Amino acid sequence: MNIVLILGFKQSSNHINDELKGRMDTGINQFHELKSSFLLLSGGITTPYCLPECEIMNQYAIKSGVDPNKIICENKSLDTIGNFVFSREIIDLLYDIDMIFCVSSCYHIERMKYIFQKCYGQNFLGDFNSCYKIQGDTIHEKRSLNQAIKFFSDINDGDIKTIKKKLFITHPLYLKKS
Repeated sequence: MNIVLILGFKQSSNHINDELKGRMDTGINQFHELKSSFLLLSGGITTPYCLPECEIMNQYAIKSGVDPNKIICENKSLDTIGNFVFSREIIDLLYDIDMIFCVSSCYHIERMKYIFQKCYGQNFLGDFNSCYKIQGDTIHEKRSLNQAIKFFSDINDGDIKTIKKKLFITHPLYLKKS
C-alpha cells in the first residue's frame, strides 16, 4: 500500500493560495496516477483566524474529485518538522505502507528529504520526485535546513519519541502547545 503525503503551506485566508494549490494539484495527480490508498494532508493553523491548512486542502481535494474516504487530515503541524512528526503518528497506525510519496514545492525538497529521514528513519521509504515548480526563498530554505540540522543533531533517525519530546521542549512554534 502506498500513500501520498502533501505538505501544507502558510495561508493568509481560508481560500487556497497559488502555492498550496500547486502542491495540491501535483499531489492529487500523483494520487490518481499511482492509485494510492490514501491522500494524507498535513498542516495545522499557521495563521490566526484561518482554518487549519489541512482543512483548506481537504476542501480543495474533494472539489477536485478525490473520494473523501481516501483523505486523512493531520492538523497539528506548524512547520515541516511538525508535518513529518505528526504524519508519522498517523502512518504508524496504518498497516503495510510500502512507500510514502511526499509532495511539496521543488525548492523545499532538500529540507523535506532531510526531515523525512530524521523522523521516519530506515523503516519507511519516501519518494520525493513529484513537486510543484515555483520560485522559492532560497535564503530562508538554507537557514531553515540549518535549523533542522541543529534540531536533529543529537537524535537518531526514526526516534520519533525523542523527536516529539524535543519538539515540545525546544521548538519555538510548539512551546505553547505542550
